[in-house]
Amino acid sequence: MGLIEVRQENRRIHAGPNRQKELLAALALRCGTPVNTGQIAVDMWGATPPETSENLVHTYVARLRRLLEPSVRGRRFTMLRSTPAGYLLDVDATAVDAHRFKRLLDDAELARRHGRPAEASRLLNAALALWRGDPLVGMTGPLAAAERDRLCELRLDAFEDLMELRLTSGDCHHTVSEVRQMLAGHPLRERLWELLMRALALSSRRAEALIAFREARSTLVDQVGIEPGASLRRLHEQLLNAESFVSDAA
Repeated sequence: MGLIEVRQENRRIHAGPNRQKELLAALALRCGTPVNTGQIAVDMWGATPPETSENLVHTYVARLRRLLEPSVRGRRFTMLRSTPAGYLLDVDATAVDAHRFKRLLDDAELARRHGRPAEASRLLNAALALWRGDPLVGMTGPLAAAERDRLCELRLDAFEDLMELRLTSGDCHHTVSEVRQMLAGHPLRERLWELLMRALALSSRRAEALIAFREARSTLVDQVGIEPGASLRRLHEQLLNAESFVSDAA
């Protein structure tokens, strides 16, 4: 995920200007489901699209068809089809990174619930490897904005789940550096602070873990005016009593 791009047979196809890419994204996010022009216009421009929105949608669709199936002529397009209910992007969900990402996360959760942590870690790594930057870059419509927020939140959850699995398996050294890097961009994520503190403590760096709690509290109080939540405070108390933490961690 990252910039909108089309890949066909190991080649990249430039999908055109941002609005055209945004239309492609709106259809790709609902691949296999027809979307009418009115809904597409709302997805791209919001509740009050311009009067020319319907004509623009038809224009972008025509251009995308020529890009996706350049050898097709007339009305025989099979990838971006017209149906009585609207336009339909007829591709398998696994061809769309956003859908592949979510499917990998679902599979990872299933593996974790069934006691297969190694498989869950592999699937989470595969999901996170799909990221090449923030999704839907350059898209300004409400659908793109909402989907960007959703996917970024899922990515953070997946990263945290992966770090949790690493700590459970005893891999603390690499976890510290990776969590610190993620915290630089998301300093208000309490679970990240908790993972950092646990990784430091399990690496026999209890003093640094206590310092991390102070950093977390200062960040939360200064930026949003709240104290750390119950889970973070409880871990802090455990760290103050090293024997209790070791017992609970074991």
